[in-house]
Amino acid sequence: MAEVRWSCNINPWLTFYLNIMDKALEAVCRFVQEQHKHMETSINAVNRVKNISPNMRNKMIMELGFMQQMPFFRIEDVMNHCDITHSTATKMVDILIKLKIVKRVDNKQRYRVYEYVSLIECIKKI
Repeated sequence: MAEVRWSCNINPWLTFYLNIMDKALEAVCRFVQEQHKHMETSINAVNRVKNISPNMRNKMIMELGFMQQMPFFRIEDVMNHCDITHSTATKMVDILIKLKIVKRVDNKQRYRVYEYVSLIECIKKI
């Protein structure tokens, strides 16, 4: 910055700034691509589950979309997002846990918190 003030040459500063922007945009692009890949993998896993109704399958896929926006959630969040009962939401989350898409974060008896595993792993890589 001092050189820019003394010589009025902004080229080194612009180069520095644009390099930082380039690295940041590359990181965001990689994150979005990986996030999309994990979402497709999760949807495919849900589609392979047997013995669930098409309505529940659709609700599970819809919930995956919500989990992309909010990777930490509770059963009550699933109930509100999908407009379903507590027992149905619990069943959906249990299936997602068996598929290793979701895991439980805490050891609470009530108000348990779950996380969308693959998205959290993507975020940790950044």
